[in-house]
Amino acid sequence: MSEMDKISFTIVLIFIAAGIIAILIPVLYFLIRSNNKKMGTCKVCNKEVARSASKCPHCSARLSMHPFVGCLIWLIIIPVVFFGVYILGFFIFLE
Repeated sequence: MSEMDKISFTIVLIFIAAGIIAILIPVLYFLIRSNNKKMGTCKVCNKEVARSASKCPHCSARLSMHPFVGCLIWLIIIPVVFFGVYILGFFIFLE
């Protein structure tokens, strides 16, 4: 294995490790956040509202998306990006 092959292989392994870490961060965030209480605070009127509510019952402000949806979005985007980088690294490795 030549020196260039070793460097390319190392770069691919670094991207794989970064992808795994990037996947674990939103999962851990969701797990930590889901253990919190069932009530949250409206960012507009600062009154207590249920986390499952889509609008504040006091001021009708739209509340942020559910953490599971945000986590799901990241679980789809990050693997696609890192898989693309992995494939690119693989083709560089073959040259």
